[in-house]
Formats: sequence, structure tokens, C-alpha cells
Amino acid sequence: MPAKEFRQTSLFSATFPPLVQSLAKAFLREYVWIGIGRVGSTVQNITQKIVRATLDPQVKLKLLLEAIPQTDGRTLVFVRRKQTASELTNILRREYRIPVDEIHGKIS
Repeated sequence: MPAKEFRQTSLFSATFPPLVQSLAKAFLREYVWIGIGRVGSTVQNITQKIVRATLDPQVKLKLLLEAIPQTDGRTLVFVRRKQTASELTNILRREYRIPVDEIHGKIS
């Protein structure tokens, strides 16, 4: 990799914890940090809900299908694995005709 003086690098992060800041200092020239909103806070028009579930995928799917109609607007569902995101997307599209998309590191 060329020295940082001879290249342009962009770094995007949903968070900017101290470890990421030290990486930025090591790999970037004088960098510009742009924060949107209050760091560490939530946006006023986003409601966060946590639903406790068992390890059973069928129970989790049932809880999700109950929660979706109770939500106005868009919903983000976090899963642990890329494969789970793809499987859930396929199930919701194919079996329930719910318009969904997946976001993870293997999606361009």
C-alpha cells in the first residue's frame, strides 16, 4: 500500500469509537470527521424496540411476523449472520410476500 501521503482513503463508520479513531490517525492524512446528529443518541422519529425470543428460529419468525403489522413505516431487523439475513429475506419474500431487502458485507 502506498504511504498515506500518496493515496486517498475514505473511512465510513456508523460509530467512531477510540479504536476506529486510532486507525484513522494511522492510515489517513489529516482527516475530516463529520458527525450527523448527536453522537450516541437516537433520532427522534426512530422507535427502537427489543423483543426477547428463544433460540428457536420458528419462534423468532412468528414474533417478527407479529411485529411487522404493528409498525408504521420501515423496519430494520438485525441478525447475527449473513446467511441468516439471506434466508430470512427469501422466506419473507417467497412465503409472506413482504417486500424486503438485506444489507450485509457480501451485497454490493
